[in-house]
Amino acid sequence: MGFDHAWTYDHLVWGGLPDSQWFSCVPTLTAAAGVTERIALGAFVVSPNFRHPVSFSREVQTLVDISDGRFLLGLGVGGTPDDTLLVNPA
Repeated sequence: MGFDHAWTYDHLVWGGLPDSQWFSCVPTLTAAAGVTERIALGAFVVSPNFRHPVSFSREVQTLVDISDGRFLLGLGVGGTPDDTLLVNPA
């Protein structure tokens, strides 16, 4: 269809639809890598606030390998509404 890249979000919930079904970023992009050949696949801002760096780096390494290097990673601090889900009410 002429697209250069496709992205998905790495959030715990989907914006204004917190009760809607939302799939995990890495498995979704891995599935897309398996059925595409040229399009770049991106994670549209992954938050290290709820990802362990060692296990996430292994997931990224696997996705890079499966996608033959087509994976693009956006890394950021995260934000609403995910940050409110991680607050520990003392």
